[in-house]
Parts: sequence; structure tokens; C-alpha cells
Amino acid sequence: MTHTGIRSALTLLSVLLVSACAQNKPTQTPPNQTSAPAPAGFVKPAPAAACGAALDARFDRPVVRGAFDNALFDAAVLHFTNQTRCAKGIAALSADPGLGQTARIHSADMASRRFFSHTSPVRGRETLGDRLSSGGVQVRGAAENIATRPRLQIGANQPFFIEDAQACRFKSQGRMVQPHSYKSLAQTFVAQWESSAGHRKNLLNPRYTRLGTGGAEQANPKVCGDIVATQNFAS
Repeated sequence: MTHTGIRSALTLLSVLLVSACAQNKPTQTPPNQTSAPAPAGFVKPAPAAACGAALDARFDRPVVRGAFDNALFDAAVLHFTNQTRCAKGIAALSADPGLGQTARIHSADMASRRFFSHTSPVRGRETLGDRLSSGGVQVRGAAENIATRPRLQIGANQPFFIEDAQACRFKSQGRMVQPHSYKSLAQTFVAQWESSAGHRKNLLNPRYTRLGTGGAEQANPKVCGDIVATQNFAS
């Protein structure tokens, strides 16, 4: 049996004061480039030292079914996103709790309501602009990447066999398939986004200074569950 259902998508949002316009093709409409001063409550850009931040040993913890650690996932994605940006001479991003909470809510909505889109069926959270506004997150420009992957370390087009779906026992190439660690899960998502031109544009945009990421478990008996992730950038 082969699992090939890995999906990813992105959206870009330009925000001016209280007006917002969601764009499905961000290459056609760049982020807002206003030079107006940031409102109170903005998170300061990350210090240059963030580019040399040590790897947190906690990232090696396995992603346990039914006990997803969003704070650890957020920190791991930030680390590897900054690693990617810094390698290309782009300033590191700062962690933004508001963006992270907005991302977690959208991931949870996608997982529980079984949709995969930047447009949500939840009233008041239809667009990225709506979600940021409802969370009280102030931005001048923002972007969103989303993706989903199995909780287990199963790659695209990788053949695997089910020994016991209830017990999450899967084999590939004669070995038991292990769950992702937060390190490997974050690395996989960041690499997936970097491999796509539109997602990469968001991830490497030097105008963005803040990042928040959230994930949610989604039932998928074929692979013992997926992780749905949302990555929110802002300036």
C-alpha cells in the first residue's frame, strides 16, 4: 500500500488597517509594502544571534498520538525556518504567540471539519485577515502556508504495509515505521514548503519579521493519523 496524499498550499494576504484582501496567487499581488510605523504590540525582529541558535534537545521527542505538543512544534518550525533563512542571508524571524494561536486554530478547524484550504467554513474565520483580526493580531502584511503529512515517518510514494492499524503497527522495507520526532516533523514541513516556489517566497520573504506555527492531529486510519500544519508570517 502506498500513501501519496501529502498536500500543501499557500495563500498571501495584504492588510491595510481594517481592510483585507486574500489572494490565491501571491505572485500576482505582493505583500503590503507600506512604510507606516508598526502599531503598538508588534513583536520586535529576532536578534542576529537567532541565526546561530542551538538545537533544542526537546525536539527529539516523538510525536505521540493524542498528545500533540503545539508549543514544541511551533519552536521547532521556527528553528528550521530561521536556519533556512539565515543560510541565504535573510534575517531570522521572531516567535509571535498571536500568530501561533491563529495558526493552531486554523489547523484545528481543518482537522476537525475535514477541509484543506486557506478559506475556512467557520464564521468569523473565513480568511486569514478574519482570523488575524479575531485573534487581535496586528499586521501590516501577512502570509500563510499550510500542509499535511502523516504522523509516522512515511514519505511520499514510500511503500508500506499495515500489520495492525489499531495499534499503529506499519512496516516499510522490513522495518517498523516510527513516529516523527518534532525535529524530523518540522524539518519535513519546512523542506516541503521550501520545495514549492510560492511557499518558498513566503518562507524567505525578508519583509516578514514574525512567525507562528500550529498543528493539529487529523484522523487517517490508512497511516495512523496525519498532522495538519499552518504557518503564519507577518510584518
